[in-house]
Amino acid sequence: VLELLHLVGLWEDCPISKKVGREVADCFLQINEAMESSGIANLKVYSLFYLLLYNLQEQNHISANMLSQQEIWVRKACVYIYHNSNLPITVKDVAKAIDLNANYLSGLFKKVIGITIKDYITQNRMICAKDLLRKSDYKIKEVAKYVGYNDPVNFVKAFKKQVGKTPEEYRR
Repeated sequence: VLELLHLVGLWEDCPISKKVGREVADCFLQINEAMESSGIANLKVYSLFYLLLYNLQEQNHISANMLSQQEIWVRKACVYIYHNSNLPITVKDVAKAIDLNANYLSGLFKKVIGITIKDYITQNRMICAKDLLRKSDYKIKEVAKYVGYNDPVNFVKAFKKQVGKTPEEYRR
């Protein structure tokens, strides 16, 4: 659950009430359980939850009243990355989508989240890839394509580096 919350820019020290944070976490747990029990391997569902969280933030005026402009940009970048994780996006693509300079966004992302934006994109793709490997029988090249890698060899290398196993080993 924390992994999913981090993908949309929510983390333990996020300035939202503990009650709201607990409710969001409980919601994610229930959704995750439902998805696992029904065997759904559909990233669209995850995408809708990220959109829900983003809209929740906007509705509660968290972005406008409690977050710095830098945190707002990083959260928008996180949402963009998630919604486009099936594309071979770059830092420049993300920066353009939120009207920032790529170098500025890179530094800002590292400052706010603690990892580079490239690493964040890769982690997001690997979370999606692990889900697909667990819940589907897609070929490795299909999983690679689905998570934004045009070259399956590059996907396997990135997966092994990030997860510590090849996709085939992970699936077993």
